[in-house]
Amino acid sequence: MESNALQANLETCRARFSNLAKARENHELLQVEIENLETKIQSITEMAINRSNAEAITGEVEQITQGLVRTEAVAFYLIVSAIALILNTSYLQWRR
Repeated sequence: MESNALQANLETCRARFSNLAKARENHELLQVEIENLETKIQSITEMAINRSNAEAITGEVEQITQGLVRTEAVAFYLIVSAIALILNTSYLQWRR
């Protein structure tokens, strides 16, 4: 019986370790997306200050909007994944 409990604990620890690795990857992905958006926002601000071509500014705004939508989708995916991982870990702990 003790062996089963140790095995279940080991499975839970492995799942948690995997979750941590995925969380780090996801965090890095979000950081890159945020940095990209910040750079585009700075660019469009500079273009507006310099009163550049209105079409170019519109194009930049559209790119920023698309980036925000993409980042929001990634964040939603990460939240759903985190919930699934939590449920999986909880199930492993309950199974013990």
